[in-house]
Amino acid sequence: MRRRFDFLPLCFILVLAMPASPSRAAWPPTGYPLCNVPEDLNVPIGLSGVSCVPFECGAYLSLFWQDQRSNFGSIYTSGVSDAQPPDPPPVNEATLVLQRPGTQTPGGVVGVDFVQCVSQFCSQPRVFVWTDAPDTIPSLIRARRERDGEPSANWDGVIVAPSDGAQSEPVVIHDLHGGAIVAWLEETLEHRWVMAQRLDPFGNRLWGGSGVLVGTDTTTQTHPQIAPDGVGGAYILREDLRGGVRTLALFRLTPEGTSAPGWPAAGVVLGTAPLELPEPLLRATGSGAWLVWSESVTLSDAAPATRPFVTLVDSGGVVAQSLTAAGTPVATGLEGDAVADDAAVGGGDDLIVAYEYTQRLPAASPTSTDLFAARFDVNGARPSGWPETGLRVCGAPGVQRQGRVLGNLFFAWTDERSGDGDIYALELVADGTHAVEWPDDGLLVCGVAGTQQDPVIGRNLVGGAFVVWRDGRDAITNGWDLYAQTVSSDAQLRLDVERPIARAFGLSAARPNPARSSVRLRLEMPQPGDVRLDVLDVAGRLVHRSRISAPAGTSELAWDGRTASGVRAPPGLYLLRVRVGPSERSTRVVLTE
Repeated sequence: MRRRFDFLPLCFILVLAMPASPSRAAWPPTGYPLCNVPEDLNVPIGLSGVSCVPFECGAYLSLFWQDQRSNFGSIYTSGVSDAQPPDPPPVNEATLVLQRPGTQTPGGVVGVDFVQCVSQFCSQPRVFVWTDAPDTIPSLIRARRERDGEPSANWDGVIVAPSDGAQSEPVVIHDLHGGAIVAWLEETLEHRWVMAQRLDPFGNRLWGGSGVLVGTDTTTQTHPQIAPDGVGGAYILREDLRGGVRTLALFRLTPEGTSAPGWPAAGVVLGTAPLELPEPLLRATGSGAWLVWSESVTLSDAAPATRPFVTLVDSGGVVAQSLTAAGTPVATGLEGDAVADDAAVGGGDDLIVAYEYTQRLPAASPTSTDLFAARFDVNGARPSGWPETGLRVCGAPGVQRQGRVLGNLFFAWTDERSGDGDIYALELVADGTHAVEWPDDGLLVCGVAGTQQDPVIGRNLVGGAFVVWRDGRDAITNGWDLYAQTVSSDAQLRLDVERPIARAFGLSAARPNPARSSVRLRLEMPQPGDVRLDVLDVAGRLVHRSRISAPAGTSELAWDGRTASGVRAPPGLYLLRVRVGPSERSTRVVLTE
């Protein structure tokens, strides 16, 4: 599937890109500074979502990070959205999230509840968790519930679970009831265990004062991965040393904190010899949980190499027979090192894996490390266009690393083809081919002097993504800074650029065509006006109608493939008819399964 806007039905079906200032480009071509103070900052974590103000909604990507301006005792936040940003200030200090004695380290952030709307204003509460490491006592995990960036309770948050040991590396998901489930690593002189706790919307502990031990094994464990199971519980993935060997195990906890029916209390054991690094990946779907992990393999010259494996465990704890508990290699015929960087769930609960591959045999790759992708459906098959040997996303000379992927097949990565790190992006279509607007080896998002790396991505409302990265353009004076850019699905940087005013009303062809869900149209308006979009089937019946007010210039329209009642329109041919006053333009699109 080319695009999915999973969060859009909460607000609207027709999307109108926000109008640009006619005199300037609000998104600088070298990126918008989110934080460029003269202190260093660490790798950020991100949260994507959607918010609404009167008459329009927009996507956003919020970032949280620890920086050095108070000796790492504070956490800051900033973000990007579909709204036109102000002209960048000379120095952007970002916003202080919290500050306490000692060291504060972001753990995770998640939106909870459904998006809440009052009149035409919408917001989503969120729970933020972090490691609080005072100077004189062991570290502990705190959680804070917020709305629109303002804490709704204690500014310092609540302690998730008291402990005599040191707690670290928390992860968090929503519980579908306004609260959150938190998992973390707890270490004392006697043990190193993964624990979990559920908090209600008021911060009360629901799984006992100290939380619950994840699984029955009590050997040394690694920090957890967590994903929602769709019914208020959690999938939790971790490693341990049961039997004296490294073991990867997946658990499912109910909303009551017990092991889910049908799931072994010791977890579903996966892999044969999993590695702790690179870290495994856990992604939840309606079909269960996808797992990606790495193991050491032997090449044809008897040298060791790293290889990612993948499998699917359904909601009942049963491993897909086509993929097996031992896992399926992400690609066949590899003669070198492959490292899984990221994974995302796409259409039909497919899994897309982004991985780096460095060929070593029969000779080293002339292009060094390339970025590849693999795709699996829930039956373990690779969809048409996705070869078993892996799909090359970028094969430019130099190292491509830190690949990131969204379910709409948008990729971003750190690229060293110029000698230092730059940020590139690329979007693929469902059959694995490049969209025609995109350069073969990706679009340069930022290539200024100095190193750019550690991309974080989140969907925007024009089919592409926000891209945020750590930037070393001023490394001598500032250390790492944080910059951002927004990219549309037709390979254009910056939503807000100077646009010529159309001389006549015009409508582009629908893209993509055929489509499985959302389709887009570009509207050219000589002057502001009221616009009506009608979607008709082959019998001329009205399937969907929307009305908006459009500004002069170029705007982006989208239909998400649903009828007026909100159900998905059946496959077939549809007429998209746009009317502005007495003028009318039409185009056609085919919806597929």
